[in-house]
Formats: sequence, C-alpha cells, structure tokens
Amino acid sequence: MSAEVLVVGRPNAGKSLFVLNFAAFLGLRAVRLAASADPGASAARWVPLERARREWVSPLPYSTLEPVALRVVLAVGGRLQPVQVVDCPAIDDGSSPSEAIRRAWAVTLERLLTARVVLHVLDAANPPRAVDAELAAFVGPRAAYAVLANKCDLPEAAGAVRRLRRQFAPRPVLAVSAATNRGFAEVARFLADNLPG
Repeated sequence: MSAEVLVVGRPNAGKSLFVLNFAAFLGLRAVRLAASADPGASAARWVPLERARREWVSPLPYSTLEPVALRVVLAVGGRLQPVQVVDCPAIDDGSSPSEAIRRAWAVTLERLLTARVVLHVLDAANPPRAVDAELAAFVGPRAAYAVLANKCDLPEAAGAVRRLRRQFAPRPVLAVSAATNRGFAEVARFLADNLPG
C-alpha cells in the first residue's frame, strides 16, 4: 500500500496544477488518476499530463468536487516508495448554498482526520483567510504539515513567504510556483523526510 499525501487549500490556490506539475517534476509523463470520495475505490485511468492539465486545471472555483488521487514514486529513506498524492476539494470560509460544495468540504475534512502528511497550498499573492488558520489547527500535531506558498513567481507575492512563516510558525512554509516548478525540490525533500518509510 502506498503512503498518502493530502493537498488541501482554498479555491484557486493552485492545488491541481501543483499536483500535476509535481508529478511531471518527478519524471512522470502520464498520471494514473483515481477520482472517488471512497479512498478504497479502484476505478482509475492513465492520462497524459498535458491532457490531465486541460481536463483538471480550471480557473473556476470548486471544479474539483471529489478527491483526485495520482500515484508517484519518491525516494524515501534510500529506496523508491509509491506515494499517492490526493488533490482534495477546496475548502473556504463560511458556508455555501450548494449541497455539492458542502459535501465536498465534508469529504476533505474527513480525509484530514486520518492524514499523516498534509500539504496546504496558499495563494501567496493574496492574504490568508481565517479558514487557512483553521485548517492548520484542524490538522494539529498528528500529521506532518507544510504550507506551500504558491504563486511566488508573481510580483504581488513579494514578502508573502516571510509573513506566512511568521503566521504559521513553527510549521514549515515552502515558497513554490506550480506554474514554474519553483520549490519542488524542497517539497520532495519534505515528503522524503516525513513519509513513513
């Protein structure tokens, strides 16, 4: 069984693009996607990365309403280990009039209850909101947790990493760009250091 890494955050933080480009960074040309709210479900399909980006990445909020898992291989403790990276439905402040979105939030929170490793993607070009602090508190000390300060390639993100490091201390904050692969080596090191071997 492969280790699992949950990728969470608010809508349009760049979670899906991060997951797909991180897979490419690890050398994959196609990804095995399994879309299901049931973590034990076996339905999956192989999709070339370019096609996956077209189908999966959207500027519209809440385009991911079920967890989407993809399998990668990562060097952990001197050996190659299969890892399942799960792009979870976005969570936001307040409530939504949409039952589908509320159900998606519940699925993400349920997965977080048992998560061992969590990557929390924040849009560094925009200030964090209350839900970001709440997600960090919800995860608590039971899981390895890192904030990915995404979109650090944008000028409006300047200084964001310092502010986020103060806000989320002592948890690690890694400066990344899902669009340019900046910081992906640091993310891989964080996962290698924190995945069960």
